[in-house]
Amino acid sequence: MSEEVGTIQRMAGGEADKKPLVSHTGQVLSRNTAFRFAVDPTDEQERLFFQYAGASRWAYNHHIGRVKANISQRVAERSYGIPGDDLTPAVSWSRQSMINEINAFKNGKAPDSPVWVDEDTGEVHRGLHWKDTVGQVVFETASADAAAALKNFKESKSGKRREIGRASCRERVSS
Repeated sequence: MSEEVGTIQRMAGGEADKKPLVSHTGQVLSRNTAFRFAVDPTDEQERLFFQYAGASRWAYNHHIGRVKANISQRVAERSYGIPGDDLTPAVSWSRQSMINEINAFKNGKAPDSPVWVDEDTGEVHRGLHWKDTVGQVVFETASADAAAALKNFKESKSGKRREIGRASCRERVSS
């Protein structure tokens, strides 16, 4: 459902910021106003929306799963009596390290990158075969979101913020 709403214009910076916002009817807007816009995508655009959302969910879940597996491995090693210096190295939760890791993984540079065979040529490749179907920003944003979720979890455990649950994987939403 689409509703036609007039445009509201204000130039950023300078004297224009001191003037009140005025609607298309001339009404002065004295409070924050929210607007709802309808999106009416074509079938191709809708397919791309789901493709990008799926890639983002996949990358986010990849990071959370990797961190959980690393934590579980280190807990198991401690239970076997392995000294701290000999434990599997901890995975970094920083935004930049997660972006670097997903780039290496999807481009076939990480040791655990998937291997696939091109059905037409029979060539063997490493990395995600579908990585070029979505923009790079999808992977970077999902990586930043995973790092933020893990940071929030860590801060809640240390008392810097209210208690929250452990960062969990994102689920697929049906259309």
